[in-house]
Formats: sequence, structure tokens, C-alpha cells
Amino acid sequence: MKSLKAMITGLFLVGCTSSVTYETISAKDAKEMMGTQDVVILDVREESEYQQGHIREAQLIPLSQIQENNQELPDKDQTVLVYCRSGNRSAKAAQKLENVEFVIVGDGRNKENFLAEINRLDVQDKFIMIDRQPQEKIPELLACCNAAFVSFMDNELFTKTIPAKLQSYMACGMPILASASGETKRVVEEAECGLCSEIGDVDGLCQIIEKMKEKDLQEMAKKSRGYYLDNFEKKMLMDEMEEYLR
Repeated sequence: MKSLKAMITGLFLVGCTSSVTYETISAKDAKEMMGTQDVVILDVREESEYQQGHIREAQLIPLSQIQENNQELPDKDQTVLVYCRSGNRSAKAAQKLENVEFVIVGDGRNKENFLAEINRLDVQDKFIMIDRQPQEKIPELLACCNAAFVSFMDNELFTKTIPAKLQSYMACGMPILASASGETKRVVEEAECGLCSEIGDVDGLCQIIEKMKEKDLQEMAKKSRGYYLDNFEKKMLMDEMEEYLR
């Protein structure tokens, strides 16, 4: 199961995280784990393949039924061995098993309304709320996430500026999830360091979060940091300004 963490700032500092991870292991390692650890074995082949032969005590949930059978899935804190014939379905199933959570740090005038909406929709398990933190603590919090989220109001003024929080995220080498347009969208796409959706497009935001799970986050992180150093780094900007003033 592949982990995805993201952090977002606006009125709050927010992040999105998943509490499960996955990795590919060899048949030899899997056999050793089954002999030494308490693991759940999940077979994601079709039932006809399962009937032809399967690992003893393996639980059958075909890949096509993973999302329809959430109640049958193992607890997210358990170690789960997912297998199929070639490995492709195992990887896809691992991604579908993943949960995404939002980490929100700080305050804001709409926080109480936001908390009320979380309770109304009964999605408390999707959010981790953290009180306001000193500025120097933010990089440490970002390091616990896989991506950072940027959003703002649908106002033409905001399309012409590059938010300081975007530059801060990129300085920390964070992949970017953005609900934005204008300069923010241009920078993210030019840097190839993240994904953007239209402002106010909830479905579009959900789609880019799902797409982000499939991306090479380490490569995005490198491009994010590299773009910051090439375009926003303080000394570089001061030197450039000095050249203009000569």
C-alpha cells in the first residue's frame, strides 16, 4: 500500500496523509514473513484462478471488488501481503486500499465552521487537527507529508501573484497539489512539481489527489526544490536585482 501525505496552507496549515504504505517484496521474503510474523494474506485474482490453487489461509477479494468490499478488508494497522499472478494487480489493489487524511495546522476565522462541517459529514477520521505552531516548526511538519496543498479564492488579483506559501513549500522540496489558476498554476506546471485543479472544483481536486498517488513523488520533490533555487532563492533574487540597478 503506497502512502501519500500532503500539507496545505491557507487560513490553516493543512496536510493530507495516508496511514498505510506498501512495498514490493520477493516470494522468498513473503514466505519468511508468513513463517515469522502475524500477516494477512490477500489474494486479488479472480475466483476461477483462486480455485485452481491458492496460498493457504489467503483471503480472496478480486481486484475489481476491492472498493465494494471495504468492510471485508484487513485493519489498516495490520501487515497485509497482497498477491496475484504477475504482481500488477497486487500493486493496483495496494493503492486502492490506501486512505487519505488531511492534516490541518493552525487557526483561521472559518475554523469553527470547518470543524462543524467535518462533524456534520461524519468524516472526522479523515482529518488530523493540530494547533497553531511556530514558523520554525513548519518544515518539520512538512517533512511528515508527501505533498503540500495551495488554494485561494477565485479572484483575478490572486491569479497575478505567486503566494509566499507556494515558495515556502518549494523551498522545502514539497510536491504541490493546487486548486489554483494564473501564476500559481503556471509555476507548478512549469516546474513539473505537482498537479493542479480548477478553483472550487471538488471533483477535480479529488482526481488530482488520486493521480498524485501514482506519481514519482521523489522526482517531483527534486523538481520543486530545484525550481525554487533557480527562481526564488533569496541571494539569487538579490543578485538579479543588483544587476537591474547597475
